[in-house]
Amino acid sequence: MKIARRSDGTRRRIIAVLAAVLTLATASAVVSGVRAHQLRGTESAANAALVDTEATEAVVEQVSASLKAAFSYHHTRLERTEHAMDVGLIGEAAAEYRREFEAAAQQAKRRKLVKAATVRAIGVRELTDGRATVLVFLDQQVSRQGSAPTSSTATLDVTALRDNDGVWRISDIEGL
Repeated sequence: MKIARRSDGTRRRIIAVLAAVLTLATASAVVSGVRAHQLRGTESAANAALVDTEATEAVVEQVSASLKAAFSYHHTRLERTEHAMDVGLIGEAAAEYRREFEAAAQQAKRRKLVKAATVRAIGVRELTDGRATVLVFLDQQVSRQGSAPTSSTATLDVTALRDNDGVWRISDIEGL
C-alpha cells in the first residue's frame, strides 16, 4: 500500500494560506485594541451618568431633595428652609440664595406665604469624579390665606459637587 504524499507545491499553498490568516488575525487584534483605547479616552466614556446607574441615582435623589427643601418654605417655619439651604447648598449657590431668601422671608412673614417646590423632571447630563451637572424642571406653588395658589415652573442648570462624605451639594444654579 502506498501512502500519498502531498507535493511541495500543495504544502507551500497551505503554509501561505495559514500565514495570511495569521497576519489578518494579528492586524484585526491590533486595530481592535487601538479602537478600544480611543473609545476609553473619549469624554462620553468618562461620563459616569451614561453607565453608572447607582451614582446617577444618588445625584438625582440628593439634588432633588436639596432643591425641594431649599425652594419650599412656610411663613411660620422659615428656619427649616434656612437649615436646608445650609445643608444642601455651598459656594456661590448658597451665597446667592441667602441674598434672595432674606427678602423672600420678609415677604413670606408679612403676607403669610407658603411655597411648595416639586421636582417635576430631573436628568444628570454629566457625572464625573466628584462633579455633576443636572437639568431640572422645578414646579413651584405659592399659596396665601384667602387667595388662590399661583404656580410656576423653573428650568434650572444645576452643578453639584460631592463632598468628602459622599454627599452631593449644589454649588451653582443657573436659570434657563
